[in-house]
Amino acid sequence: MTTEEDVSKYFKGTHEVQECIEGQCEAHLDLYKKECKKSHAGFIPVTVLSTEDFPANYRDIDLYNFTKALADLTVRVAVTFTSPDRPEFVPGTTDPYPCYNTRGQNSLRTGTGRVGVVTKYTEGMDYYRTCPCPDCDHSDTPSKVWWEVGVVTATHVVFDSNEARQSRCRLWFDDDQSPVVKIYGCEVYVSDTEKDVLLAPR
Repeated sequence: MTTEEDVSKYFKGTHEVQECIEGQCEAHLDLYKKECKKSHAGFIPVTVLSTEDFPANYRDIDLYNFTKALADLTVRVAVTFTSPDRPEFVPGTTDPYPCYNTRGQNSLRTGTGRVGVVTKYTEGMDYYRTCPCPDCDHSDTPSKVWWEVGVVTATHVVFDSNEARQSRCRLWFDDDQSPVVKIYGCEVYVSDTEKDVLLAPR
């Protein structure tokens, strides 16, 4: 298991990725949480968050509403493949780049991102094709109306299109009763290793 503290020895900047131990998967996230070196003692689920949970000087209804809205746009990113094109070092340094040691391999890691641009596609548009999700791709009657969702995440979580094609995002994973809504990866629009920012549709 890789923790933020482990990665920070090598990777400069804001970063966090959870690499799953071989043979384990998302079903073991509770185990990873128990073993995580970060403190989760003061964690407040967004479902019960209130203005009283903010520091006294920040108990503002607009800030509270903004926080809740941003939580609704947050996605959990699950990546099942590591690109063989990941760099060996963090740009401009001799520090090892995250997950370089698993390049070209199938291995699960998770991180987070947020929804960016959302585009609805319907028949008659200049750029149009039927829904490319895995279900429609194997269907004789693919949906003629579909949505493309741009997800912003860190490049060290999803590096390029090789990884994006084998990634999925889950919306609204606040508790066990949350509906399972998944976004499937496809291509990368922008990947900036130095700024550690990636934008990928769907």
